[in-house]
Amino acid sequence: PAPVHAPAAADHRVLRGTFWVASTMPGLPRIQADYVIPLGPDGSPMSQAGDMVAVFPYPTELVSVDGPAAVLASRWGFTLLGLRFPGQDQIDGDDRTRFYYYPESGSGAAWMAAIRRLREISGLPDRPVFGYGRSGGGSCAHLFADAHPEWVDAVAQEAGRCLPATVHYRGPMLLTYGEHDYVVDPVQAFVARAQAASAEILAVTFRPNWGQRGGGYLWTHGENERPTDLHWRYFADLAALRAAGRLRTAGAWLQRDGLNFPGEATYAAWRRYPTPTSTIGRTTAQVARPRHGSAPRGVVLLAASAFTDDLAEWRFDAEYLADQGYLALVAVGDDALTATLAGWKALTVAERALPVAVVRSNPGEAKAERAWQQALGRTLAGVVLVQATRSTALREADALAKASKPVVILRREPGTLADELGNRAVVEELPEVENRGSAHAARCRAVATWVERWCAADPATTTPTRR
Repeated sequence: PAPVHAPAAADHRVLRGTFWVASTMPGLPRIQADYVIPLGPDGSPMSQAGDMVAVFPYPTELVSVDGPAAVLASRWGFTLLGLRFPGQDQIDGDDRTRFYYYPESGSGAAWMAAIRRLREISGLPDRPVFGYGRSGGGSCAHLFADAHPEWVDAVAQEAGRCLPATVHYRGPMLLTYGEHDYVVDPVQAFVARAQAASAEILAVTFRPNWGQRGGGYLWTHGENERPTDLHWRYFADLAALRAAGRLRTAGAWLQRDGLNFPGEATYAAWRRYPTPTSTIGRTTAQVARPRHGSAPRGVVLLAASAFTDDLAEWRFDAEYLADQGYLALVAVGDDALTATLAGWKALTVAERALPVAVVRSNPGEAKAERAWQQALGRTLAGVVLVQATRSTALREADALAKASKPVVILRREPGTLADELGNRAVVEELPEVENRGSAHAARCRAVATWVERWCAADPATTTPTRR
C-alpha cells in the first residue's frame, strides 16, 4: 500500500495556534506551546494529522515548529508541537533540576501536559508521539524518551550529545552526526549502549560543511545548509508501519547493507550519505569513499610523511575529495608511501583501473618511490607536491617528466622555483589566509582542481602548463 505520509507537491493548508500549560520549572510557572495541524480541503485535520511530532528546541530556539521541521506539517502531513523555554541558555546546562534538557527539571511534565492538551483541542487520537530535535533539541528528545518511553514511538535527531546513561527507551531511533563533530564520542558511546540493549537504532555520519571551514566549530556541527530528508522519510516509513500494526514486529523492517530500515524511502535517503572513513584491509591507510552506491571517478592517494603532518588534517582532504566523487586513500607517517600503496593494492581490480592522482607532502624512501611508480604505471594521472622543498621539487619534476607525468607544486612562498623548473612542473602559490582552517580549505580546493583536471582527461595526453 502507499505510505501513510508522502511529500505533497504543494504546501498543505495548516492551522497554527498556541496555548499555555502550567509548569513546575524554576522561573517558568507557565510554558507556551506552539502547534501546527495540517488541514484537508474541507478545513478539518487531514487523516495523517493523527501522527504527532514533538519538536524539541535547542537553548536559543524559541519557536521550534517554524524551523526545519516545519516541512513535516506543510508537506508531509504530520502535526507538530513545540514548547518555548526562554532564558534557558543562561542556566548551567549540567543542572538537572533547572535545565530543560532534563525531564526531572519539570520539562518532562510540561511536554506530557502539552501533548494531552493538544489532543483535547484537536480531537487527534491518543497515541505516542515521534520526537525530533537538532543539537540540544536532539539531546532533549532522547532524554524525554528515556524518562517516559510509553509516550514516544520514535526519536530522530541531529547532532545531540547529552544522551541517556540508561536505555529505558528501546524503540526506533535515528541519530545523524558529523564525522568530525564534537558530539562524536558521546554519540558513539550511546549507540554502543543502545545496541547492547537490543534497541532499534540507526546511526548515520555525514561530512562537514566544507564551505565554512575556518569559520569555527559549527562547520562540523549539524548539516548546516545541506538538504536532507532522511529524518522526514524515516518518520513517514515508521508511520506506515504503525498504521499497519507492524512498528515493533520482528522481521517487518528492511535488512540492507547490514542495517535495519523501516522502509524503502529511508533506505534510499540513507544511500545519499557517504560511507564513514575507515581503515582498508590490513593496512594503516584510511579510505574515504563517495556516497553509498556511487561509483568513484578516480582514485587519489594522499601520503604525508613530514613530522608535522596530522592525520586528522589529511583525512579532511581525503573526505573533501570523496565528496567530489573520488575514492581517496590517506596515510601519515614514515611509512605513508608504503601504506597508501598497500591500500591501493587492496582495492578492486575495477578501482585500480581508474585514473590515479597522488598528493604528497614529503619525499619517501627511494625504494618506496620506485614501488609506487612501478605499481601505478599508466594509471598515474599526476602528482601534487604540497610545500615541497626546492630539492624535492626539482628531483620529482625531473623523474616524472621523463615518464610524461604532470607535476604540480603548491607552495605559500614559491620564490624562484617556477623559473628553475621551467615546463617540467607547475608551481602554484597558495594564498595567505587568516587562520589554519581557511589555509587548509584553500589547499583542498587547489588539490581538487588539479585532480578534477587530470581524472577527467586521458593521463597519457595530459601535460603540465607553466603558471
